[in-house]
Amino acid sequence: DLSNNQISEIAPDVFQGLRALNSLLLNANKIHCIRATAFQDLENLALLSLYDNKIQTLAKAHLHTPTHHLAQNPFVCDCNLKWLADYLRSNPIETSGARCASPRRLANKRIGQIKSKKFRCSAKEQYHIPGTEDTRLNNECNSKPVCPAKCRCEANVVDCSNLRLTKFPQHLPASTTELRLNNNDISVLEATGVFKTLSQLKKINLSNNKISEIEDGVFEGAGSVVELHLTANHLDSVRGTMFRGMGGLRMLMLRNNRISCIHNGSFTGLTSVRLLSLYDNQLHTIMPGAFDTLPNLSTL
Repeated sequence: DLSNNQISEIAPDVFQGLRALNSLLLNANKIHCIRATAFQDLENLALLSLYDNKIQTLAKAHLHTPTHHLAQNPFVCDCNLKWLADYLRSNPIETSGARCASPRRLANKRIGQIKSKKFRCSAKEQYHIPGTEDTRLNNECNSKPVCPAKCRCEANVVDCSNLRLTKFPQHLPASTTELRLNNNDISVLEATGVFKTLSQLKKINLSNNKISEIEDGVFEGAGSVVELHLTANHLDSVRGTMFRGMGGLRMLMLRNNRISCIHNGSFTGLTSVRLLSLYDNQLHTIMPGAFDTLPNLSTL
């Protein structure tokens, strides 16, 4: 029984030679990566519990045990997990009710009850490993940390607030739905393409930083984001190109900045915005037609 610990990774040979083991409880840990060969010596294993961990995907090699507990893991139900749904339909070995965490269209649905065609990937999301049919697995332990350094990750929320960060963290999980970067020391938002791999992202909180500049293209790929919080920063102007790529944005919070003028191109492209807050700025000029590009605006 190794449950209720802080284990984050299962090394390939940690259970080597334990051929008589019949029950292995690894539930309530922080496991995010299991190498394909981790359990290969456990010939007599009858129960494997991986309940309540941080696992997003699995290799076929893990499922040679009669009974598995896999629920309460943030499974990403894309093409890389299609094999699991197919397997569970004919081999009901998973008894805890494992469900998808993302994408949104499959969230909270039981993996074994979803049709194969629902497990889809774009080409860039497939990671083939030579010599296997599995994808996005064996190399993930080394190349894709599940949570950025010093940040806190729970379910699909990545909380990097109050860390005195001066720039965006690297290697954000692809399943992130909410990114908290408030109360840091970020002064410039650089166009690094960080959002191009975060197709599930819904909310970004950048409040209480020192942001005075937002480079054009920073938010390219952030079309799924519906809330952007930039309250209490040092912005003195707003231009539409700052928010390029945020066509799905519904709430834009720009309170407590230093914005002095709103011109007729300030919000170009933000056609879905319904709530815009400019409270507590230094506004002295609002140009004619300044809000014409916000056809769905209902609260100002």
